[in-house]
Amino acid sequence: MDLKRILLAALVLLAGAGWAQAQQRTCDMEVTLLSPAASAVIAPYASFTVSVSIRNNGPDDLNADDTVYYWTRSIPVFNTIPLKLQQPIPAGSSATLTLATYVNDNGAGNEENYCVRVLSNPANTGLFIDTTNDDNNTDCNLVTLQSVNPTAIAGLAGAEGGLKVYPNPATAEIVIDLKGNKDAGLSLVIRDMTGRKAAAFPAGTLKPAAGGLRVNVSALPPGVYLLELSDGKSRAVGRFARR
Repeated sequence: MDLKRILLAALVLLAGAGWAQAQQRTCDMEVTLLSPAASAVIAPYASFTVSVSIRNNGPDDLNADDTVYYWTRSIPVFNTIPLKLQQPIPAGSSATLTLATYVNDNGAGNEENYCVRVLSNPANTGLFIDTTNDDNNTDCNLVTLQSVNPTAIAGLAGAEGGLKVYPNPATAEIVIDLKGNKDAGLSLVIRDMTGRKAAAFPAGTLKPAAGGLRVNVSALPPGVYLLELSDGKSRAVGRFARR
């Protein structure tokens, strides 16, 4: 009987240890949006990285391989994306997380709040839960996502819906359809998808020809590029690929 009691007591202790190990940890995450930074101006079709600082206010640690769930202004409301932590965040410490990289393909051109929210498992079934204080799970910065909706240049083909460019993809030369627009006072800027200026053609250096505006792009590395054509008052944008 004594042996049975000993075995029973051992089983109770093991079960209790397993239950304690399976208990959810509680961590109060405090989120600070680092990028895009306040007052950032993001060009049309430019890519930008979203990163945050997560401070773990405890009481428990966040472990490597714990999963957090995030939402940003760039994804539909109510959608969250899981992200597995690559490093632990002990109670009382902070870490920087890169959440995603996006392209500004729907900016309105106005200054607006770009917000990010980071949570524990929304169903509270994960290895840890955030505290009921979720006021510090969201942070916003006031940024400008420059408009990707062009302002039409009078008589320019496709200005309302984007410049018509061919061939696309191109190798050495592109043609921008001008639809009979013979105004030589057009300037052109070509940017890569990070928003960096790859080439520029000031007003007066471009001469529309039959069939459209011909632009030599042979010096550009292969990739996708944004075109910004301006007459000094309004502009039109488009995209092309260089192969």
